[in-house]
Amino acid sequence: MSTARTAALDGAAIFDLGVPQVVRLEGPDARRFSNGMFTQNVRDLPVGGATRSAMTDDRGRVLGLMDLCCPADDSFLVVLEGVSAEWFEERYGRFIVFDDVELTDHSGELALLTVQGPGADAAIGELLGGSLSEGGVAVLGERYVVRRDRAGRGGRDLLVPAGAAAEHLEAARDQGLVIGEPEDLEVLRVRSGQPRWPVDRSGERTFVHELGLVPTVCSFTKGCYVGQEVINRMDTMGRPTKRLCGLVLPAGTRCEDEVLLDGGKVGRLGSSVEVDGTVYALAVLGKAAWEPGTEVQVGEAVGVVSALPFS
Repeated sequence: MSTARTAALDGAAIFDLGVPQVVRLEGPDARRFSNGMFTQNVRDLPVGGATRSAMTDDRGRVLGLMDLCCPADDSFLVVLEGVSAEWFEERYGRFIVFDDVELTDHSGELALLTVQGPGADAAIGELLGGSLSEGGVAVLGERYVVRRDRAGRGGRDLLVPAGAAAEHLEAARDQGLVIGEPEDLEVLRVRSGQPRWPVDRSGERTFVHELGLVPTVCSFTKGCYVGQEVINRMDTMGRPTKRLCGLVLPAGTRCEDEVLLDGGKVGRLGSSVEVDGTVYALAVLGKAAWEPGTEVQVGEAVGVVSALPFS
């Protein structure tokens, strides 16, 4: 196992995730607007809070994911996953009619570093010169520290001015923090069973229940929002026909192939990583293939369904 992966599992490691797509929603109506557009409870999000949320259409289908931070009462910093700031502005800007909300694109201004592992809080506190609170987001000048577990062992994201990323990585190296490659973090993400949008979607119509994201991105007490009716009905009826599973496959498996059971398609592969001669993949599968240990066909290879996270 790589040094970075070991550190992220047992201590802490820092990873450079590049320059993300970021927008800001500001104004007296920004909180109410966000609460009505996204799946998570923004209405009650405290200043200094952060939450994971989904963007859905009126049929409850996932359009993208986000990390939404609240540095001030009427200001929300949104780090987008799977969609561009341009797409976000085009889609949600049309809903800002009588609302006092300003939507601005800040992509290119911030770089995203992430410290992952059980020792992340202590490590990033040392890096930034002070201890961190238990809250979801801390604002330190032009830097934002956001609680975000990307590898299953706890962690924090650090958003810094784009030109300062190298400086922060060098400081992390000087304090003895292991610097990992994005490929190392990808292994940890997949092994911990965390889907990434849109790589791990089930198809053109994907729901949060199928990706196992309901506890993370959904609120059922906050009131109405786009797609709420379908999402609530799925949760109440409890009958999703597909869900995210793990697959263990032999080395060299073509992971763009469909997943077959008894000759019939039961799903599609999403993220995959190869570690020590074994491929670990995420796949949204139909009910017939949910039982761990079920053997499925992927191209010429035979895979075995696994519970998540992988052991």
